[in-house]
Amino acid sequence: MATATMRRLYRFSEARAQLSALVDDAEKGVVSVVNRRGSPPVLVVDLARQAEALARAFPFEPEVIVGEDGVSIWVPELGVGGEGRDLTEAEQATAAVVLDYAVAWVEGLKAAPNHAQRWGWVARVQLADTPEGIHKLLFGREAVLYADESVVPKPNGHQIHTLPAAVTGQPNGQAAVRPSAASAASATSAGELVGAGTA
Repeated sequence: MATATMRRLYRFSEARAQLSALVDDAEKGVVSVVNRRGSPPVLVVDLARQAEALARAFPFEPEVIVGEDGVSIWVPELGVGGEGRDLTEAEQATAAVVLDYAVAWVEGLKAAPNHAQRWGWVARVQLADTPEGIHKLLFGREAVLYADESVVPKPNGHQIHTLPAAVTGQPNGQAAVRPSAASAASATSAGELVGAGTA
């Protein structure tokens, strides 16, 4: 009796000719594998199911540090962070530097041993796509585009503590962070990527 298999295997030429069938199968929950000569196999799956699986396996848990001069946010899963005059600005700067990190990972950081294992979190950032989408990914809500300079809002739903120097590599537990910007749009281009060498 023939052995049944659930997954669908395609050569690249077959997948190209039967793309509609691959998409139909993915919508039904069928896993399809496409092989191309000289390249690793790729998987064709339903986006919503894949995003849900990634969210369960690779959660983000940003850490908020409130200081006298403002707020810093550390994203331990990627080893990067941002800071601002208040929580809103810090969130915007953090979302922007996380996007920068995902781009840098795709362009070369993935080859470094201390970055290769971060694929799952980077994939979630890629699916979120925009600074606003990444803000929602990290903090669970849409971004407020402009910060109020006069107050430091009480963080809601975040961990609040001082990171040990052994974790941050900075004296007195200060997180290595990226300077803030006045809006999510300007935060995308301001400052430099931080934490590229963090294990």
